[in-house]
Amino acid sequence: MSTWVSAFLVVFSILSFFAEAKKEGIALNQIFPKGAGLKNMIVTWAALLVFLALVTITGFLPAAAIMLFLLFSLGYSWKRAVALSVIVAALCYVVFKILLQVPLPVGIFGI
Repeated sequence: MSTWVSAFLVVFSILSFFAEAKKEGIALNQIFPKGAGLKNMIVTWAALLVFLALVTITGFLPAAAIMLFLLFSLGYSWKRAVALSVIVAALCYVVFKILLQVPLPVGIFGI
């Protein structure tokens, strides 16, 4: 049920956004970035969708590391992106799972 409510809110938020832009006389090419900014926006959305698709299968830690790698690869070399993604995902795991005792999704790897 909550999935449908969330989908409903997303769809109508997008429709409201475009309706308001049209009302204000703002063209779509003025709203969205171009060039590298567009690439960054697409990679960010793709990383989020990959995370959402993987988190129930692999668990939080691997899904977060993959998402963070995609995001960090926008501004760093792949070696640094790998290192940063593993470190940040592990820190998030320690803070939320161990210190705050928040249950995180567990996948096929048991982590």
